[in-house]
Amino acid sequence: MVLLGLTGELAWTIENMYLNVFVYNTITDDPTVLATLVVASAAATGHHAAAGHAGGRVTPMAAPGCCSAGSPICTRACSIRGTGPKASTPRLPTRALAYDVQLAKDLGFMGDSFCLPAMLAGEKMSQVPGRISAMSSSPFGTSVLITGPEQLLAQRIVAETRQRALMAHPEAEVNEINASELEDAMLSEVIGGSLFSSHIVAVIDDVGSCPPAVVDQLVAAATNPPEDLCLILLHPGGVKGKGLIDKLKKAKVRVETVAAMKPWEVPSFVLAEAKRQKIRMHQDAADELVAAVGHDLRALASAINQLVADSGANEIDAALVRRYFAGRAEVSGFAVADAVLAGNPTIAMERLRWALETGVAPVLITSAVASSFRGLAKYLDAQKSRLRGADLARHIGVPPFKIKDYARASNTWQVGGVAEAIRLIAKGDAEVKGAATDAAFALERMVLGVLQQRRR
Repeated sequence: MVLLGLTGELAWTIENMYLNVFVYNTITDDPTVLATLVVASAAATGHHAAAGHAGGRVTPMAAPGCCSAGSPICTRACSIRGTGPKASTPRLPTRALAYDVQLAKDLGFMGDSFCLPAMLAGEKMSQVPGRISAMSSSPFGTSVLITGPEQLLAQRIVAETRQRALMAHPEAEVNEINASELEDAMLSEVIGGSLFSSHIVAVIDDVGSCPPAVVDQLVAAATNPPEDLCLILLHPGGVKGKGLIDKLKKAKVRVETVAAMKPWEVPSFVLAEAKRQKIRMHQDAADELVAAVGHDLRALASAINQLVADSGANEIDAALVRRYFAGRAEVSGFAVADAVLAGNPTIAMERLRWALETGVAPVLITSAVASSFRGLAKYLDAQKSRLRGADLARHIGVPPFKIKDYARASNTWQVGGVAEAIRLIAKGDAEVKGAATDAAFALERMVLGVLQQRRR
């Protein structure tokens, strides 16, 4: 009996420390696959431990709180641990089983009402109103609120949900509307069935602009959506419509947050996007692409798509990124900033004039130079702290690879010189925005003036 229990614990340890990580890094990051592994591990280790506790008698175990549906299978399982109507001697689930099931719940792979024996027997699990059960194959009868400023990630969630809905019911009608247009009986038309289809996928954008008269009706529909409705609500974040958002959250509507990424998180997004395209990408290539394209996720995703489609390569390195994006406007602006930061007047003026000749807006150049010197000022101020590497980059608000650039620049730039450089950049920014008649001359004067502050 003891040997069986130890075997279950050992299997649990190996699965969590090695197998799940291996599958995620090398095979797939699909949550469904990972959830299946967690459930299988929970079932296997639970059965072994139950056998050990019951003197060799294999008895199904259940996760805590699984009897909300009151199913006979849950009743039989809970009688083992002393909570069902036929309870005998309490027998708590093993640590492996409880840990795996709770892990799956915390990751969002399982609902709070998950019952392992019911799932193994194919019973339908109970479901919180308005929430998508992780084990459900159809999003109908559910609602989701997608909130946050990252529109690329929000639209991907919308597309994935709509695809699942159309796979379940190809004849379903898709209705898309801005919440500001939900006047009178328009909401009923959007979420209600039609003569052509009984199933509806309703996508309501910018719910923060919903008319006050429709708020309660929308909250009621999201809280208890009909079985033939898949309701998707979009909110760009901010305080607009906060009352409606609070009501939806209070009603336990499922929420997907797409928060704005911090600068140091963007290279990780690039690597994940390359993996999503099933292509290898080096870290230095991700850093190069972020420096070239900027921090807009949609632009970065499009850039990776272009690299994959045009190069035909199996992996993306820094040289490939430079070859394809050497002429981009964003590269030109940051290239000027890098040359100024490095204190090279010849290269700085050459890149500045080339950028202006290729149509780069002067305001983009001043913005790039200002961003670089603000980061350098923060770096010089943080040198006395104990922050290093990624922590320092997070504190300054820049990608980790910029720390090396600032470390080199700090050898030749002093605090006083940087302060005066920032003042000159602010003056040049005002001039290119209308304070001067010749933006190109104003930019050249700004660059030369900033370079003179080096070593001061």
